[in-house]
Amino acid sequence: MVYDKNPVDIPVIKELDDNKHDLLLNFLRGENDGQNIDKKTIIEYVKDDRNKWNDIYTINISAPQKEFLIEYNWLLLIRISGQVPIDKKEQKEITYRTLGLMGFYSKNNLKDDLLAKQLLMLLRKDIGKFIKKHHKSDEFAALREAEIRSRYAYLAGHGRHMIQKLSREKSETFGEVVSTMEKLQYLFATKWVSLKGNTGIYKNNVNKDLLNKVFSNTKIKKETIEKIVEIGNEIFQSEIIENNVDLQSPLTSNVPDEFSFEFNPEILKFICFELLINAKKNRFHFIEKKCTTCNNERNIMELHINLSNNKLILEFIGTGTSIPEKVKSEINEGYAAMKLKHEIAGLNLIYKILKILDYRNKISINENRKLINPCPACGIQINTVRIELYPINNA
Repeated sequence: MVYDKNPVDIPVIKELDDNKHDLLLNFLRGENDGQNIDKKTIIEYVKDDRNKWNDIYTINISAPQKEFLIEYNWLLLIRISGQVPIDKKEQKEITYRTLGLMGFYSKNNLKDDLLAKQLLMLLRKDIGKFIKKHHKSDEFAALREAEIRSRYAYLAGHGRHMIQKLSREKSETFGEVVSTMEKLQYLFATKWVSLKGNTGIYKNNVNKDLLNKVFSNTKIKKETIEKIVEIGNEIFQSEIIENNVDLQSPLTSNVPDEFSFEFNPEILKFICFELLINAKKNRFHFIEKKCTTCNNERNIMELHINLSNNKLILEFIGTGTSIPEKVKSEINEGYAAMKLKHEIAGLNLIYKILKILDYRNKISINENRKLINPCPACGIQINTVRIELYPINNA
């Protein structure tokens, strides 16, 4: 509703719903001004000492839920509207509809900044004309088509030839997972966007239905985990993905024969495939054959899997270098800090898939000191990438 998203297209403002934020949604749809003269065009909220929102333009009105915009103290919304004819033949203009909404919020109280609000109100009419000309016409549709072509063209970019070669030369190991990757990239690059209201919730449901139709299998078994282990070992041995890397010990799996979890096996294998390639590329590079301080000479890569509180937890534990705190926090908070401009690449694609299937699904990265402590001489350390998955049937 208010276009303000982080680099991976996740709204900074929480998704609004009818029950929690009905006042804001009523304003978007066109709320009576209280005098039965017209619709409200501007609302402004300020938090009081009790951390509750107050509408500073309206008397005796309940405020939105206090959980809305928890970290902020001031909110301004300006509605852009346009005239709509009741009779298309006569073109008789009798009412207004919402064309768009401008939203501004801050940790500081900006209610006394009157000039800025006055200038914004003066711009309403011109912004409305701009929306009608560019967004309600073929010009906007052409722009969207161009964006889709641009996104899909990225599939031919960096790394694609390497992945295809890997699939050709090791088809038994990588053929299926590379096919899954290309299906996912194609779906996200050309995803359908409804004309009747592109709310985040609606688009998310469309994409979720699409994923579930294309990837209908929802049962992970021991064989799925064994295939992931095989893929991981082949990745580190492959000369196609950089050079062969000898691990201290190969990846193994200790899941029981009766292991089962409700999640799509193809999607899980793709996620692990992507993370294992990143792990190899970001491994620790030994300058000398062996560090004389910590005595490490080979990289470590382990896969730990367990079921806990009705969720599947996978941990990829491996050697690498220190990860900056900013990068860790961005990944842990959902900003997917790699290749930010392309929503169909790497961590970005994984994050979007996880959140579409269930908003509780999570990916995080942290330092791990259980196997080895960071070496002050060579700089080697252990990092853990953790994935938490909820069953698809409970999403």
